[in-house]
Amino acid sequence: MTVHVTLSLAEAQKAELERLASRENISIEVLLARLVEQQLEEWRQVDEELAEAQADFAAGRFVDHAVVVAESEARYRAAEPE
Repeated sequence: MTVHVTLSLAEAQKAELERLASRENISIEVLLARLVEQQLEEWRQVDEELAEAQADFAAGRFVDHAVVVAESEARYRAAEPE
């Protein structure tokens, strides 16, 4: 099923979309549909990664921030020329 939506854009945004659509030899509607799908896929990926991170945290699979900072600072100091 296809749903139609109305979208308000600044003239500069519309011009940029038209330029991109022309470059790809597709309609602005197809371009927008692809951009929406790409953004939705990115958000789905972020949601999956956040859920995985939350599960890791709940299971105790993490390193305390202070430990990471201390180790990083120690490596930095060890790499400094004397």
